[in-house]
Amino acid sequence: MAVKIGHLAVDKKYKEIYTNIGSLMVELARGICIEIRTHGVACRFITVDADVENDQDVCDFYIKNGFKFNESYQNHKRKNPSLRLDIDGDIEEVKFQQSG
Repeated sequence: MAVKIGHLAVDKKYKEIYTNIGSLMVELARGICIEIRTHGVACRFITVDADVENDQDVCDFYIKNGFKFNESYQNHKRKNPSLRLDIDGDIEEVKFQQSG
């Protein structure tokens, strides 16, 4: 099972005040997915269709947070690339990418 992020955005005024708040929201979603497992709900991935029309750099944000492109969903008909985060992935790798 996967959880889909339908819309993730940070208001410009909060981007200026709170550093990495978007990454914190992704990490909170990951924590929720891990928590629901304790209640018998299977969850392995978080998915998103990156809104590149609003923000051309949004894929970089998701990749920085450990997401990878869903290659099987990439084709010329899709306007928004599909990405996924394996919540069992190496969190230390994600933290390293964020600090780099």
